[in-house]
Amino acid sequence: MEKAVAERNPFSPSFGKIPGIFVNRDNLTSTIKDRLITHDDLYQTTLVSGTRGSGKTVLITEVASSLARRPDWIVINLSSDEDILPTLARKLYAGSAGIMGKLFKPFGNFKVDIKGIGAELGRENETLTEVDARINIENMLQALKRKKKSVLVTIDEIINTPRIRRFASVYQILIREDYDIQLLMSGLPHKLSELQNDEGMTFLLRANRIELEPLYLPEVKEEYEGAFASRGRKILPEAAVAAAKLTGGYAFAFQSLGYELWEAGSGTVTEETVNSVIPAYKKMLFRNSYQKIYAELSAKEREFVVAIAEAYEGNRASFSEMKKRADGQANYASVYRNRLIGSGLITPAERGYVRFTLPFFADFIENDIVPYLD
Repeated sequence: MEKAVAERNPFSPSFGKIPGIFVNRDNLTSTIKDRLITHDDLYQTTLVSGTRGSGKTVLITEVASSLARRPDWIVINLSSDEDILPTLARKLYAGSAGIMGKLFKPFGNFKVDIKGIGAELGRENETLTEVDARINIENMLQALKRKKKSVLVTIDEIINTPRIRRFASVYQILIREDYDIQLLMSGLPHKLSELQNDEGMTFLLRANRIELEPLYLPEVKEEYEGAFASRGRKILPEAAVAAAKLTGGYAFAFQSLGYELWEAGSGTVTEETVNSVIPAYKKMLFRNSYQKIYAELSAKEREFVVAIAEAYEGNRASFSEMKKRADGQANYASVYRNRLIGSGLITPAERGYVRFTLPFFADFIENDIVPYLD
């Protein structure tokens, strides 16, 4: 008799991939989508900010997928590390070939050079300057506007690169000239701030910036129950509550803990099951997320993160105690406290206290960082 094949684990604790199961931010997704459809000026340029693993990619993908199903929208997904302007032009053409047929013949051996970036873009035997490339994009947007078609450009995990800066400069001109183009970008808080404060990019300071909040724990609990029940398995209500609390509303933690609970066996998931997988769950968080988050901090930010962890009692740290442990940096404590709050790593707990926003982050610092400091 052949052994039954175990059902694939539905949880996906990996980055850059849309998981099969996730906790929807339906209200936020609907708000962004509806405001884009109604051409709300505030939402024309929207930045989604959140820590690594907070669900930024899922959010903008949901918005983009929803609009892409509408006949009056063209959605173009770009990445920071590609040739932004040539790719935008190619995808604009590909997404509206019927409309563009009279403006451009199909892209073939067309050459363009935008400050050294080679791409298939313009008319045959012509070399387009950066200005020419902008004009081509403007011509296409003009034709789309006449046909009442809107364009949404998305860029996930934005970083400040020369290509992004060139694109942003062109985009600023496009919105100033009232073309029907919207921009939805996501990124880490400090990356977005770096971009917004870059010389020549300060127009992004007026962009709509959305800070992702933790997931709503009752919805996390319901998603765990639904994920198991829809696949013929069961998680007890009290176990689902315990699991939801352990995630702290962190999207990557939802996937990681769900993955370990699924792997724990085919029986009913109880509170004992939840407690039994905590070591494996923490290990996954520490290795796959927290190591990278810690590595991206500046040296001084790391010092203060360690000081906060060492001052932790229960689920919070005294700010005054943290300052004592800050290795002679007490005068800068408020500055770095505000930076860490801005990065989404800590939050005020109550007057005089702070806490980490990520589950078991203090344990990570205590067990995986402090013992190996010089």
